[in-house]
Order: sequence, then structure tokens, then C-alpha cells
Amino acid sequence: MDFNVKNTGKPYIVPGFQGVMDLDLTCVDKKHHEELVKQHIKDIDDYKLEQATMKPRLRYENTILKAMRIHKIEEDALKLRSAQEKERIARQDKDRYERYQRTVMLKELTGVSENISK
Repeated sequence: MDFNVKNTGKPYIVPGFQGVMDLDLTCVDKKHHEELVKQHIKDIDDYKLEQATMKPRLRYENTILKAMRIHKIEEDALKLRSAQEKERIARQDKDRYERYQRTVMLKELTGVSENISK
């Protein structure tokens, strides 16, 4: 089988299914595409049959996909906590800045009143 490594054409990727990864035929000679696509489809059908014979708790959607959903939920929760923490820090910084500005204004006012009384 010849591989055309210098192929600059558009990518040719045949989608996979759950536990069967995508088939990238971008750098494969076109004369082999039909045979490889047929084999890929057969692999997907075999995979589906294999999954159907497994106990439900061992199937891909109940193991890998479940873990991926849990990771997604945890990632979303982490992003939310991070955003809340950034907001909390921004509020604290704003409050600190406003208190600083008030003290500066008070010092200026007391300095002006002292100059007036002299």
C-alpha cells in the first residue's frame, strides 16, 4: 500500500463510532479508499455486535462515555468555581481601591482645612 505523504488536498476522514476511531485517508492513495472504507464499516459492524453481546455494565456507553460525562461535569463545575473566585477577587479589589480613594480624599480634605486655618 502506497502512502502519499505529500498530499496537500483536503482531508478525507471517515467517521468512526464510539470505540472505533475515525479513519483518516488523507494521505492514502485513492485506489485503496474503497477497500479501506469497506473494512472500516465492517469493523464498526463487528464492534456493534461485540457490544451487543456484552453485559450492559461493561459496554462502551456505560463505561467510557459515563466517565467522559463525569469529567465534563467536573470540568464545568471547576470553570464555574473559577469564575466565581475571579468575581470575588474583583469585588475585593474594587472595594480595596474605593477605600484607598476615600482615604486619599480625606487626607486631601484635612490638608486643605489645615491650610485654611493657618
